[in-house]
Amino acid sequence: MLALTLSAADLAAARFAVSPLGHLLHGVNESACSRRSRLRSRWWATARCRVPLSAVPVVELVNLYPSGVVPFLTPHPGAAVETALVEELERLETIRMEVIAADLQRLPGKVPRVVADLRAGDEMSWRRVVDGVRDLFICCLADDWPDIARVIRADLAARSRALMAGGMESVLSGLHPSALWNPLWNQGTLLVGQAASSMVARRERGLVLMPCAFGRDSVHPLFMADRPATLCFSAGAHEQARGDGVDPLAALLGHKRARVLRGIESGSSTKALAARLGVAPPTVSEQITVLRRAGLILTERNGKAVRHTLTVLGESLVLTTYE
Repeated sequence: MLALTLSAADLAAARFAVSPLGHLLHGVNESACSRRSRLRSRWWATARCRVPLSAVPVVELVNLYPSGVVPFLTPHPGAAVETALVEELERLETIRMEVIAADLQRLPGKVPRVVADLRAGDEMSWRRVVDGVRDLFICCLADDWPDIARVIRADLAARSRALMAGGMESVLSGLHPSALWNPLWNQGTLLVGQAASSMVARRERGLVLMPCAFGRDSVHPLFMADRPATLCFSAGAHEQARGDGVDPLAALLGHKRARVLRGIESGSSTKALAARLGVAPPTVSEQITVLRRAGLILTERNGKAVRHTLTVLGESLVLTTYE
């Protein structure tokens, strides 16, 4: 277990942050936490076929760490709740080579060439890694990020309501079933895990809560010397964790209609949606007609162009049954 001691000042300075970089790295990591997420599994099943050659060293690098947390690639959220990927890449470009080399020295055994080059202080290799991260996001996650971000925003909305109703203590105690908030005078301790093994005291450094749509395990702490403690937690785990493997949206609408509803994302034509789902356009049109009559889809025509979007009801169904 990890016991994180937080002062009243830490709680007062606590904030939420969303990281595209963090999701990207979690998504390509083959940890048990990633594999247990149905959302991540659905995404990676198709995204892994689109990984560009320039990003292969990045995938190798991330999977050298069992937890998927590469110290020098760890997201460093800015002041805004949602940090743009371009800002995260700019921060990566400022990291000193000696810091990267020192972190990589801890990796045992045989390592891929990218690690050997970075250990040697090759700045060009590091620039290629940063470019590889950018290429990986563009090719594999950019199209899906709007939908993933909606899942995260829905989770943050629920956390914000808990914050207004019961304060930050209420938010912390609801992060995950394995997390327990133990209030003390003028401070408190967040217990994460099942067996006592370590204590971490952090006073007046603040706290960053980072939701992850790709995670399905407990709360993952990230401690870096130059920043507040960061806790990554599963977005919507308190509502979406199910052990029966049943897709609730498919159970409600049927598998085909559930795929169409999720596939529309932020807007799509019939032809593009059919290509995305790998089915014939007439099949998609048939399901769209039913979903439109149910008030889940809105269809707009501009000349010959047709664009389908989710209604408020349709988007609510996708958000609440995404996993």
